[in-house]
Amino acid sequence: MKVLANASIETGLRVSAQVLGLVRMAMIASVLGLSQIVDAYYLALVFPSLLSVAMANWIQLSFVGRYTELVERDQIPLANSFRLMVFRVVLAVSAALTVTLLLASDLLVDAFFSVDETSKDQTAELVRILSLMLLPTMVADFMGQTFNSHRKFVLSGVAVLLNTAVALLVFILWQESGVGALVWGLLIGSFVQLLVVLPRYFALPREFCAIPGGEKRTLVRLTLWVVPAVVLTGMMPGVLQLHVATLGAGLVAAFAFANRINNAMGQLFVMGLSRVLLPEFAALIARQEFKATIFLLRRLCRGVAVVWLVLIGGLLLYADDVVNLVLVRGEFSQANGHLVSSVLILLSLSLLPFAIGTFVARFFSASRRADLLFYSGLLFGSVILLVAAWGASQENLYIVACGPLAAFTSTMIFWLGRLQQQMEIKMIIVDFLHGLVRCGLIVLVTGVVCWLVGVWLVFPPQIELLIGVVLYAIVVLVLLWMSGTMAWLMESVGDRNGNE
Repeated sequence: MKVLANASIETGLRVSAQVLGLVRMAMIASVLGLSQIVDAYYLALVFPSLLSVAMANWIQLSFVGRYTELVERDQIPLANSFRLMVFRVVLAVSAALTVTLLLASDLLVDAFFSVDETSKDQTAELVRILSLMLLPTMVADFMGQTFNSHRKFVLSGVAVLLNTAVALLVFILWQESGVGALVWGLLIGSFVQLLVVLPRYFALPREFCAIPGGEKRTLVRLTLWVVPAVVLTGMMPGVLQLHVATLGAGLVAAFAFANRINNAMGQLFVMGLSRVLLPEFAALIARQEFKATIFLLRRLCRGVAVVWLVLIGGLLLYADDVVNLVLVRGEFSQANGHLVSSVLILLSLSLLPFAIGTFVARFFSASRRADLLFYSGLLFGSVILLVAAWGASQENLYIVACGPLAAFTSTMIFWLGRLQQQMEIKMIIVDFLHGLVRCGLIVLVTGVVCWLVGVWLVFPPQIELLIGVVLYAIVVLVLLWMSGTMAWLMESVGDRNGNE
């Protein structure tokens, strides 16, 4: 399918960026360890990260679906005018948010972070520097999503990859500057990302027309629903880190390291494909090919169930060893590595409901059902706040780490319930459960085989880990093929119009 080919391009580039990000994270752990200044760095990232994610989600939900629909219907002048209007909004809002963070950093840190005065001063200073990346990041993301609507996925992916590469290079060259190299690397990388997409964006067609008043009113209406929704959803990392900060020094960094690895898996597992799905669903809706939606979602649910179980099985077997290999050196101890791997496993459990919920939500985003996005965001934010507050009250990091699992499971159920009201989803659920059962048995058998082999290995830890991971992959692939699961994943579940 063309959507999967596009997804492989988008995902491949973004996974490459995540790999570079993991290398950078390993260097941070080695050079700076779990320390107060590293906690301050990750706390300072909360505000710009939340705002950047909120803007990116608003662009996807308010702009991409409608813009793709106009392009598909060959209404090019109106599409161009709509793009220009949203670009001006993104530019103005990003500039206003940058100024706000610059002027109000001390007030924001005092209001939200329960840390000592030294940490507050460090965090506020870092917030002021990091606020300068908001404008280039938001504008570059808008331009990248514009290219995605034209099925030009390579350019936006390359821009993100170069952003991460520059941030890593700056830290390698000036690591003796500590956190200073981290924040300036992010800032320089964001401008590099913007410079990559800027020339091609202004080369897009420039034939414009007057925008109907109804189009503007619809955008405002969507914004009133979408902004609270994306803030409620995007605040998850910040809420979790704020509550983790109350549990003790160094835990924010440990949680951030685990979350960084989990985000990398999420990019591979969900986000690259979901960015492709939004314009794909918008195109299907514009062509009124609604049965094809079931066809696409069934294929996705089959693959998600299998990949998630294989991933969780691998983490249960080798998460400790992988984290120790990547992070444990210099200032980062083995005890810290075990803490990170335990949190990572809990966070990774949320990837399955995250994937299913995100894929279904993309259909409603393409349909411009902003009210449903708000209700989903409200549910998500409420569950995150409740679980995080409960974990903090119990002084238990692991309860806090279960927040994403609870929140994504709640929203997955919400979205599946809404989809059932639009169309018959019985076969989607059947395929999903079938995939869990088939692959669950395969992963269980594979885990037993790898554990028995591991008992007899007497090589150095790095060699044992390599042998174990390779063996796990080989046994899983062989059992997937022998059991017919591979053929089941590849078989057609209907034609392009969704017919059996």
